[in-house]
Order: sequence, then C-alpha cells, then structure tokens
Amino acid sequence: GIVLWEMLSRSDYFGEVAFMSDIESMVISGMRPPIPKIDDPYGVMDDYVALLSECWDNDPSVRPPFSSIVSRLNKMKQKLGHSSASTTSDLPADAVCCCFK
Repeated sequence: GIVLWEMLSRSDYFGEVAFMSDIESMVISGMRPPIPKIDDPYGVMDDYVALLSECWDNDPSVRPPFSSIVSRLNKMKQKLGHSSASTTSDLPADAVCCCFK
C-alpha cells in the first residue's frame, strides 16, 4: 500500500515525519496520508485506490496476497493499453501511473 501511494503521490510516505518510530505509531493508530485526486482519463483510479486501501488495511489478514496485487495491476495495465504481463518481473514500476506523468 505504501509503495502504491508513493507511486501515485510521487511523495515520501509521511515524508514530513523525521522518526520511524513516529511513523509506526501513526500507522498503528490507523493514520494514513490522504490519497491525491488525479485526473483519470483511462478509468483506473477507482481500481488503484481500492487496491491501495486494501494493501494498507490495519488488519494484515485481510490484505491481498501478492499474486492478487500483481493480477490486479496487470488488469489496470491492460486498461491503459499495455499488453498483459505474466510475471512480476514483466511489470514495469510505472505500469499504472504512466498515464499520470
């Protein structure tokens, strides 16, 4: 969830906070940085935000497995007009956010 948020926001996760222990306390208490509003010409933002939110759920047992994350990112990638990737190594880091550059 953190990596997805950083890709979307192009910012450091709680970048204004100096100490990791403070970030840990904030996350444990349920705090998350706001999800930026971005133009969505390809119709992937709802899917992306849903995935991001699921990945940083407070309850680790409800977070999606990595195989599901890759599958969902590949579906978003297809919506952007890219061919499907079959493995994580085929999935470029900017596969979902390339349309927001």
